[in-house]
Amino acid sequence: MSKISQTTQSEARRTQILVSAAAVCVLITVLIKWSSAPAAIESQGQIDTPFYPEFEDPTLAQSLGVYAFDTENVEPLAFEVSRTGLNEKRTLPTRHNYPVAAEDRLAETAGSIIGITRGALATRWEKEHAKYGVVDPRQDSINVTDVEGVGKRIVIKGEKEDVLADYIIGNESPDKPGAYYVRIPGDDNVYICDVNIQLSTKFSDWISTDLLDVDSSGVVYLSVETYSFDEQGGQIAIEPGDELMFSKPNAKENWTTEVIDAETEEVDETKIRSTINALASIRIAGVRQKNQGLTPELTFDEERIQTQSDFQRLQLDLLARGYALGQSDEDPEQLRLFSREGEIHVGSEDGIVYELYFGRAFTGEAGEIEFGGEDVDEPEAPEAAEATDAEDSSAETEDESVTEKGEETEGEKSGSPGRYLFVRARFDESFLGDKPVAPTAPVNPKGDNDETPDSPDDADSPAQPGKEAENASEDSNEDPEGCQGEEATKPAEVDDSSDDESSNVDSNDESENDPPAKDESEDSEATAESQEEENGEPAKTFEELQEEYEASLAEYEAAVRLYDERVREAQEKVDESNKRYALWYYVISGESFDALNLERDDLVKVKGEDAPTAPMAPGIPGLNIPGLPGN
Repeated sequence: MSKISQTTQSEARRTQILVSAAAVCVLITVLIKWSSAPAAIESQGQIDTPFYPEFEDPTLAQSLGVYAFDTENVEPLAFEVSRTGLNEKRTLPTRHNYPVAAEDRLAETAGSIIGITRGALATRWEKEHAKYGVVDPRQDSINVTDVEGVGKRIVIKGEKEDVLADYIIGNESPDKPGAYYVRIPGDDNVYICDVNIQLSTKFSDWISTDLLDVDSSGVVYLSVETYSFDEQGGQIAIEPGDELMFSKPNAKENWTTEVIDAETEEVDETKIRSTINALASIRIAGVRQKNQGLTPELTFDEERIQTQSDFQRLQLDLLARGYALGQSDEDPEQLRLFSREGEIHVGSEDGIVYELYFGRAFTGEAGEIEFGGEDVDEPEAPEAAEATDAEDSSAETEDESVTEKGEETEGEKSGSPGRYLFVRARFDESFLGDKPVAPTAPVNPKGDNDETPDSPDDADSPAQPGKEAENASEDSNEDPEGCQGEEATKPAEVDDSSDDESSNVDSNDESENDPPAKDESEDSEATAESQEEENGEPAKTFEELQEEYEASLAEYEAAVRLYDERVREAQEKVDESNKRYALWYYVISGESFDALNLERDDLVKVKGEDAPTAPMAPGIPGLNIPGLPGN
């Protein structure tokens, strides 16, 4: 019995242990489920709710940041729009703080971001972020395994740098076109959301791409210099080319030039028109910050260039872009800018002349031109310099989810390299046309009270030289009886000399054959009488002439005000333009440069024989600048 009892007790204890173990397992399962249930319920409860419900007004957006990661070059990318400087103008900090012109674009982008709502929950686990492409690009370090899964982060802030919206946008959902995996920083939950963000990080979409603001119909002056230069032993050797200047008195006339042989050559009007249209159509493809030491007038800044070594550093930087400072032909004591591919000056009827200096080719792709790289200092290896730009350049950060329609694609990129370009503006009043000319006041043939100025009754009228004899003659003619006084009645004394007799005879002959002398009032009256038959109409009275003069004077004064206003507007436009031009190397497209890379035969047509060869201009001496101490 004892053995049976012991066996029974042993089985009972075993059963208790098994039941207890099962209870513990059940309890653990319940606890795990219970601990995870609230998060799941919370995540599911947020579906169809906006991420940022308080962000409803797009005009509150004051800054934009777009961040991504270049997996090919393994480097972060950034595009930013913000307000900088004392005047708080909106600029592009990641594009050398170039000023923004498309102010409404930020509000449009913000408007397309407002109201993004959470869709279906894709995952709650951080370890799956790379799978959905929502790894944060703005973090100190990114795991190698996560590089391919980095998303694009879009941040919009308000006036006080408060975050209005902040998204990390990942891959497109394979099951729902137009929907993307989205999460917000600090939250591991990933949702499938409908996204239609109107965003472009193209440099050209945010700036004013019109470089010159020239109306081609008003251009009246074109100058083309096709020289080039080479650096030889620390000196700039100019290779002379053609210097052609074309002009016309106004926009409606034909072009003329003094540098052709009229018997064998003529101006190619069609080619000049196409050249001017190409100038008016130049668009900015990119910018680089201009090095310090160069003034807006494109010469060296004496305040910044203090030593010869300072000047050499400036010169090396210019040479890397295809420019150099050399001594002017007109004044050897002054420096002027020379460009590798020559220069073009174009002037219009508004009195503004734009000077364009074409430098070295830029061989980067369009995205590299937009995003830019670090400036280089060494000109000795231009290919290496351009490669450095390409290596430091950034690719576009947008894909279909954040790209505006009309985005340039790879197939649309030009095969012709871009070109560095310097620009400056100057005012030239001669292109405004003739200044207004004041009208001439009419001469009143009579004084006050309708009496002639020389009338004897006008006691206050001052005597005029040369009039006394005429007045005396008139008095004697009016009083032939000699009633005006003793001198008038007294006959002239005649000598017996032959000279006096001859003189007397001559006087008598003149009195018989010539008409009596007239004063100015008589001449004016005669002129008035002669005008009676002009155009078959009676001569105008002085009052009528005075009225016409006053009307003409009013028109003249109005024309002067208009002319002065044109001068003021032109000067203001020049100042404003140079403020913009002064800071930048511009980059233009290869097509724009090709249309302006002109030679003499492009602008001048040969009538018969070949055009004569232009004389070669002298070279430019070395670059040692007097007055600058060595270092």
